[in-house]
Amino acid sequence: MPAEAAEAFADATLRVPLDRVDLGIVQAALGRVPAVSRVDAGDSGEGGSGYWLRRFGAVRSVAVPLFDESGNVRAVFSAAVGPDDRGDGQIAAIVREIAEATGLGTVQPG
Repeated sequence: MPAEAAEAFADATLRVPLDRVDLGIVQAALGRVPAVSRVDAGDSGEGGSGYWLRRFGAVRSVAVPLFDESGNVRAVFSAAVGPDDRGDGQIAAIVREIAEATGLGTVQPG
């Protein structure tokens, strides 16, 4: 991933309003389940998931909500993925495993 894209994404996602449903991280937080975004999903607006995936040189991303002890969404862990033959479910399982290992929360509520 280009360094400038990573830095711009980190800055743009420090605080994200929950009405930004064009972002997989918001979809995961609101839906409380992993969200898959694809570069070809028709999102042409600046700042949506498709925009960021193009900047990253990725084809899809998986965003996984992390929960605190009370079952509230504490954070969202997201990974952008390049071309890969594995299905969304397989990629989501890998991202969930990595997200759980961060120690920021659990991948299952309460």
